[in-house]
Amino acid sequence: VKRCANRQRGGFAYQPGNGPSATMTAAGITALQVCGVTDAVELTASVPYLATRLPRYRDRYFFYGNYYSCVALHQHGGDVWENSKEAAFRELLLRQNRDGSWTAGDGSEKGYGKAYATSLAVLALTVEYGYLPIYQK
Repeated sequence: VKRCANRQRGGFAYQPGNGPSATMTAAGITALQVCGVTDAVELTASVPYLATRLPRYRDRYFFYGNYYSCVALHQHGGDVWENSKEAAFRELLLRQNRDGSWTAGDGSEKGYGKAYATSLAVLALTVEYGYLPIYQK
């Protein structure tokens, strides 16, 4: 995971040497956090990167990226989470269907269906409540 990080500018890529994306940065930060890493350069440089580049609805793997962004920034805590969550939540809530579900907007997740998109959206919106034991503080 650390080899996929850009240590100078922050962010994580899917493979070492590729450019970072918000989705891969969220996944990279979360992976390090779950392993107990909280102060590595790869993580500390990537939190500000993610906080200013949250996934957008038309991004590839938006629901996956939004969920892991919420997990990563919530686990980091403090002002970073407080200043980021409104934008992350707004991006989700603007896309909610009238029946309460969500639908993936691009080809990268569209085939996964409403259950996938809705599950990740609900988990992202409720990350603060610690429903998933792995992320409880």
